[in-house]
Amino acid sequence: MELLESERKDHISHIQILEQKVEELNRPLKSLSIEIINIPSMKNYENKDELSSTVVKTCKALNVGIEKRELKDIYVIRGKGGNNTIVTVFTSNIVKHNVIKGVKLYNKQHPNSRLNTSVLGLDGDKKPIYISEALTYKARRLFYLARDLAKTEEFKYCWVFC
Repeated sequence: MELLESERKDHISHIQILEQKVEELNRPLKSLSIEIINIPSMKNYENKDELSSTVVKTCKALNVGIEKRELKDIYVIRGKGGNNTIVTVFTSNIVKHNVIKGVKLYNKQHPNSRLNTSVLGLDGDKKPIYISEALTYKARRLFYLARDLAKTEEFKYCWVFC
């Protein structure tokens, strides 16, 4: 019985080490990525070229000039209720930060019409579109817990600093 308990502790320790290594490997990959959240479902989103066009059009609406060649990778995460997330990996951190800065500036300049589907000319009901930095699983969980703490302690802001 003691042998099984000892093996179990060793396995748990090994799993934690592996999870930490996965986190360390994913962190640099996510450092160039953003998530465009709440995009309505469309059939042509199976095609990376159409996804790229949507991202370029979104950046154009934000007055951030990017070209398709500045996109390293792009894919869709299907969501519930027909709302998808487009994950975009840029070629440089500068481009990513310009897009994030563009979103903040756009939403500040248009408080009554923040970034939404109608601004991008997407079909369907007018829904808000959110753009944020892509986070690893652990970072996303930590941010969730931090926001929850900020809410219970009535803090005004909670943000990610990478």
